[in-house]
Amino acid sequence: MKREYDVVVFGASGFTGEFVATEWWKKNKLGKYSWAIAGRSEARLNDALKSIKARLAKEGLSEDDLKTEVGLIVADVKDEASIARMCAKTRLVLNCVGPYRFFGEAVVKACVANGTHYLDISGEPQFMEEMVLKYNTAAEEAGVIIVSACGFDSVPADLGFLFCVQECKKRNAVCNSVESYLNLKGGAHGAHGNFATYECVVHGYSDINSLKYIRKQLEQKNTVKPVPVGKKLQRYQSMFLSPQEKKYSYLFPGADASVVKRSLQTFLERDSRQGAGSQSPQYSAYISFASLFYAFLFLFFGSIFQFFAKFDMGRKLLLRYPEVFSFGVFSQQRPKEEYLPESSFEMNMFVEAYSNELVQAQKDLSSVKPDVSFKASVKGPEPGYIATPIIIVAAAVCLLESKTNGKGVLTPAVAFEKSDLIARLQENGVTFNLL
Repeated sequence: MKREYDVVVFGASGFTGEFVATEWWKKNKLGKYSWAIAGRSEARLNDALKSIKARLAKEGLSEDDLKTEVGLIVADVKDEASIARMCAKTRLVLNCVGPYRFFGEAVVKACVANGTHYLDISGEPQFMEEMVLKYNTAAEEAGVIIVSACGFDSVPADLGFLFCVQECKKRNAVCNSVESYLNLKGGAHGAHGNFATYECVVHGYSDINSLKYIRKQLEQKNTVKPVPVGKKLQRYQSMFLSPQEKKYSYLFPGADASVVKRSLQTFLERDSRQGAGSQSPQYSAYISFASLFYAFLFLFFGSIFQFFAKFDMGRKLLLRYPEVFSFGVFSQQRPKEEYLPESSFEMNMFVEAYSNELVQAQKDLSSVKPDVSFKASVKGPEPGYIATPIIIVAAAVCLLESKTNGKGVLTPAVAFEKSDLIARLQENGVTFNLL
């Protein structure tokens, strides 16, 4: 069925949404796809449109260069009818309205009901896993693709893991484990975090029991339990000096491990139905620090954060004074755009695998050291406002060109396993490399 629009960027009047709409317009400047921006206020959408045009003009693109007309849609998550109308008008919604635990489900529900594909930039495990529980079957039946974490959270980790597993196959080996180490690099003006991300983390810590309940329900649906290919991966629960990174590191508190685990379980279930065994690669995600001072600073502020997040009054203080509780990284104020290019990220991934010869020779590899190892990395610009728009826009083009895998509520690695998404990201500054 023909839709009025190919893409709607929902939440385009927010700062991140503006950047996503800007990136989409740049990539769609020849007008191949019809599109619109959507949000609660027509006035704010018009202001956002002016900001987007001004940003594009600074990059050398005039209105004459931008052939597409941009539609405006007023839609509010508190008005389900308006969300349904928005979803019915388009083939694909790019949802930039968070926190998703409060505002995401209404959009997912409407997309499934109206046969509309959906991508978002959520890094909230509870929201993502609850959407699997509630809407996966309905999305499969509707023939739509629902994919969260299509930004810095968690495409570098999820597709980086897939990249490593595929490289193992090229080397005639079976992947046993991947450990990722995230390095965030701020410029002269420091790092700048998205306040919505900070808000999501605050509420996430306050409701950890709900996440445990959701995961228990999802685990009951699994038909096969993963078993390591060989030697069990050592997982560090406290601060440690990484033997690979040569830096102090700690468990990454974001969604990466959760998303990769879902990808692994999905691949395992699929392979099991095709007659494969229950062996699956292992994954751990860490964050590394430039010095011991920054490592202890992270632990100090993290401990205070976790304590305050347990109580209603504490959460109110965390949200009222984000600069204080995040050492200036998060703020309710928009960061200055000219400072953003100073920041970047690098995710190093250390891979251990068993050669096919060793797998065939040894029935039990649980105490055998892997004989294949290599290092890969995913690098990109500032995570929240530059890399994230690049990633979700590239994913959107893949989806519109039907280069996706399966239907339902999927992870990025599952949805884009057979696509050219990694190649598209390579062309736009988010690179996947073997070192």
